Amino acid sequence: SSSHPYLYARTLSIFHADIRWHKARGSLRKVQTKQMDFLWVRWFILAANYPFGLGRKRLPRLEFASKSQFGFVDPNDVLRGCHLIPAFASGFSNQLGPSIIYLDSDKPRDWRYHCANTVCRSCFFTLLWLQFTMHSFVDRDMFMRYQGGGIGHEALAPP
Repeated sequence: SSSHPYLYARTLSIFHADIRWHKARGSLRKVQTKQMDFLWVRWFILAANYPFGLGRKRLPRLEFASKSQFGFVDPNDVLRGCHLIPAFASGFSNQLGPSIIYLDSDKPRDWRYHCANTVCRSCFFTLLWLQFTMHSFVDRDMFMRYQGGGIGHEALAPP
């Protein structure tokens, strides 16, 4: 229902499997083997009522999806990786539930919200005679994916 063009997920594991299946043609049976790669992910959704974008000078805010939290993805369907920045001020989430990677005595937790490092204003710092520029984009390609208008990038209205 969102007009945002991307989906976000955290990659939990990368799998490579050799899949074999039996193909019957007439009276002949043929065994075929194919390597299949896939990612096990935990899905994020955009946080409700949190406007973001260049005009608002805010990063997209993400939270864990409550329905269909986990899934499998073909690595060929992944456009890019992006840096997820925890929204520290929002605290921890207690919605993670049990996990096979934690002991029962551990309290598994993660940050309630994360921000996708994609769209924000640039900050300029001057220190003596050196000038440093801090950009919030991973690179120019990531900027053009969100802003549109670059070679090979569909024109998008800023979110």
